[in-house]
Amino acid sequence: MINPKKVWLLYAQKIYNLFCQNLDKIPVMLKNNLNSVVATLKLDLTQEQKDHLLEIALVFFREEYLEAYRRASSGEEPESELSTIQSCIVIEETTGYPVTELFQAMVRAIIANKDKPEETVVDILIKNYSAYPALAILKINLQETPRPENQLPDYCLALSVKSLVESAMGSAS
Repeated sequence: MINPKKVWLLYAQKIYNLFCQNLDKIPVMLKNNLNSVVATLKLDLTQEQKDHLLEIALVFFREEYLEAYRRASSGEEPESELSTIQSCIVIEETTGYPVTELFQAMVRAIIANKDKPEETVVDILIKNYSAYPALAILKINLQETPRPENQLPDYCLALSVKSLVESAMGSAS
Protein backbone atom coordinates (compact mmCIF):
# COMPACT_ATOMS: atom_id res chain seq x y z
CA MET A 1 0.00 0.00 0.00
CA ILE A 2 1.36 3.40 -0.96
CA ASN A 3 1.94 6.37 1.27
CA PRO A 4 -0.01 9.35 -0.21
CA LYS A 5 2.34 11.87 1.46
CA LYS A 6 5.29 10.20 -0.24
CA VAL A 7 3.43 10.30 -3.58
CA TRP A 8 2.87 14.07 -3.21
CA LEU A 9 6.53 14.57 -2.24
CA LEU A 10 7.81 12.53 -5.20
CA TYR A 11 5.35 14.31 -7.52
CA ALA A 12 6.63 17.71 -6.35
CA GLN A 13 10.25 16.60 -6.68
CA LYS A 14 9.75 15.32 -10.22
CA ILE A 15 7.92 18.48 -11.35
CA TYR A 16 10.46 20.75 -9.65
CA ASN A 17 13.38 18.92 -11.30
CA LEU A 18 11.63 19.17 -14.65
CA PHE A 19 11.21 22.92 -14.21
CA CYS A 20 14.85 23.35 -13.18
CA GLN A 21 16.07 21.40 -16.20
CA ASN A 22 13.99 23.58 -18.53
CA LEU A 23 14.31 27.06 -17.04
CA ASP A 24 15.59 28.45 -20.34
CA LYS A 25 12.58 27.12 -22.28
CA ILE A 26 9.84 28.70 -20.17
CA PRO A 27 10.37 32.35 -21.28
CA VAL A 28 10.45 31.31 -24.95
CA MET A 29 7.34 29.16 -24.61
CA LEU A 30 5.57 31.92 -22.68
CA LYS A 31 6.34 34.54 -25.32
CA ASN A 32 5.15 32.26 -28.12
CA ASN A 33 1.96 31.36 -26.26
CA LEU A 34 1.27 34.98 -25.37
CA ASN A 35 1.64 36.09 -28.99
CA SER A 36 -0.53 33.23 -30.20
CA VAL A 37 -3.34 33.77 -27.67
CA VAL A 38 -3.31 37.55 -28.22
CA ALA A 39 -3.65 36.95 -31.96
CA THR A 40 -6.39 34.34 -31.51
CA LEU A 41 -8.40 36.64 -29.24
CA LYS A 42 -7.69 39.59 -31.57
CA LEU A 43 -6.59 41.72 -28.63
CA ASP A 44 -5.18 45.13 -29.49
CA LEU A 45 -2.13 45.21 -27.22
CA THR A 46 1.02 47.27 -27.66
CA GLN A 47 4.42 45.62 -27.46
CA GLU A 48 4.88 47.32 -24.10
CA GLN A 49 1.66 45.74 -22.80
CA LYS A 50 2.73 42.31 -24.09
CA ASP A 51 6.15 42.71 -22.48
CA HIS A 52 4.45 43.63 -19.19
CA LEU A 53 2.15 40.57 -19.38
CA LEU A 54 5.15 38.38 -20.16
CA GLU A 55 6.98 39.73 -17.10
CA ILE A 56 3.92 39.04 -14.93
CA ALA A 57 3.79 35.47 -16.26
CA LEU A 58 7.49 34.97 -15.50
CA VAL A 59 6.97 36.22 -11.93
CA PHE A 60 4.01 33.81 -11.59
CA PHE A 61 6.23 30.99 -12.82
CA ARG A 62 8.97 31.79 -10.33
CA GLU A 63 6.57 32.23 -7.38
CA GLU A 64 3.58 30.01 -8.09
CA TYR A 65 5.29 27.09 -9.77
CA LEU A 66 9.04 27.05 -9.24
CA GLU A 67 9.09 28.26 -5.61
CA ALA A 68 5.92 26.37 -4.65
CA TYR A 69 7.29 23.12 -6.09
CA ARG A 70 10.72 23.74 -4.55
CA ARG A 71 9.14 24.04 -1.12
CA ALA A 72 6.85 21.05 -1.66
CA SER A 73 9.71 18.93 -3.02
CA SER A 74 11.70 19.54 0.16
CA GLY A 75 8.72 18.61 2.31
CA GLU A 76 8.10 22.15 3.56
CA GLU A 77 4.58 22.70 4.78
CA PRO A 78 2.70 25.77 3.55
CA GLU A 79 3.00 28.77 5.86
CA SER A 80 -0.75 29.16 6.22
CA GLU A 81 -2.79 27.00 8.51
CA LEU A 82 -5.40 26.32 5.84
CA SER A 83 -5.87 22.74 4.75
CA THR A 84 -5.17 21.91 1.12
CA ILE A 85 -8.86 21.77 0.30
CA GLN A 86 -9.44 25.13 2.05
CA SER A 87 -6.60 26.60 0.00
CA CYS A 88 -8.24 25.25 -3.16
CA ILE A 89 -11.51 26.92 -2.25
CA VAL A 90 -9.80 30.26 -1.56
CA ILE A 91 -7.94 30.10 -4.89
CA GLU A 92 -11.12 29.14 -6.71
CA GLU A 93 -13.10 31.98 -5.15
CA THR A 94 -10.45 34.60 -5.91
CA THR A 95 -9.42 33.49 -9.40
CA GLY A 96 -12.31 31.44 -10.75
CA TYR A 97 -10.00 28.57 -11.67
CA PRO A 98 -11.56 25.16 -10.86
CA VAL A 99 -8.60 23.94 -8.78
CA THR A 100 -10.67 22.02 -6.23
CA GLU A 101 -12.03 19.66 -8.88
CA LEU A 102 -8.51 19.04 -10.22
CA PHE A 103 -7.06 18.41 -6.76
CA GLN A 104 -9.89 16.00 -5.90
CA ALA A 105 -9.33 14.12 -9.18
CA MET A 106 -5.65 13.76 -8.31
CA VAL A 107 -6.53 12.41 -4.84
CA ARG A 108 -8.95 9.91 -6.43
CA ALA A 109 -6.18 8.81 -8.81
CA ILE A 110 -3.85 8.15 -5.87
CA ILE A 111 -6.54 6.10 -4.11
CA ALA A 112 -7.43 4.20 -7.29
CA ASN A 113 -3.77 3.22 -7.77
CA LYS A 114 -2.98 2.45 -4.13
CA ASP A 115 -1.61 -1.01 -4.99
CA LYS A 116 1.03 0.38 -7.38
CA PRO A 117 4.50 1.65 -6.46
CA GLU A 118 4.66 5.35 -5.50
CA GLU A 119 6.83 6.20 -8.53
CA THR A 120 4.25 4.67 -10.88
CA VAL A 121 1.46 6.66 -9.26
CA VAL A 122 3.54 9.85 -9.61
CA ASP A 123 3.95 9.19 -13.33
CA ILE A 124 0.18 8.63 -13.62
CA LEU A 125 -0.50 11.94 -11.87
CA ILE A 126 1.93 13.84 -14.07
CA LYS A 127 0.70 12.20 -17.26
CA ASN A 128 -2.98 12.79 -16.48
CA TYR A 129 -2.89 16.04 -14.50
CA SER A 130 0.34 17.80 -15.51
CA ALA A 131 1.78 20.26 -13.00
CA TYR A 132 -1.00 21.38 -10.69
CA PRO A 133 -2.82 23.80 -11.22
CA ALA A 134 -2.13 24.29 -14.97
CA LEU A 135 -5.05 22.17 -16.21
CA ALA A 136 -7.51 24.01 -13.95
CA ILE A 137 -6.38 27.36 -15.34
CA LEU A 138 -6.77 26.10 -18.90
CA LYS A 139 -10.44 25.30 -18.24
CA ILE A 140 -11.35 28.98 -18.32
CA ASN A 141 -12.62 30.44 -21.56
CA LEU A 142 -10.72 33.67 -22.12
CA GLN A 143 -13.24 34.80 -24.74
CA GLU A 144 -15.97 34.81 -22.09
CA THR A 145 -14.04 36.86 -19.53
CA PRO A 146 -14.71 40.61 -19.40
CA ARG A 147 -10.99 41.48 -19.48
CA PRO A 148 -9.11 38.51 -20.97
CA GLU A 149 -5.78 40.31 -20.65
CA ASN A 150 -6.08 39.94 -16.87
CA GLN A 151 -5.94 36.15 -17.21
CA LEU A 152 -3.40 36.07 -20.04
CA PRO A 153 -0.30 35.65 -17.83
CA ASP A 154 -1.80 32.70 -15.91
CA TYR A 155 -3.31 31.15 -19.01
CA CYS A 156 -0.20 31.41 -21.19
CA LEU A 157 1.95 30.10 -18.33
CA ALA A 158 -0.42 27.15 -17.89
CA LEU A 159 -0.16 26.42 -21.63
CA SER A 160 3.63 26.52 -21.37
CA VAL A 161 3.75 24.30 -18.27
CA LYS A 162 1.36 21.76 -19.80
CA SER A 163 3.38 21.63 -23.02
CA LEU A 164 6.67 21.29 -21.12
CA VAL A 165 5.32 18.46 -18.95
CA GLU A 166 3.79 16.65 -21.93
CA SER A 167 7.04 16.92 -23.84
CA ALA A 168 9.05 15.58 -20.90
CA MET A 169 6.63 12.73 -20.22
CA GLY A 170 6.55 11.84 -23.90
CA SER A 171 10.33 11.60 -24.00
CA ALA A 172 10.40 9.66 -20.72
CA SER A 173 8.08 6.98 -22.05
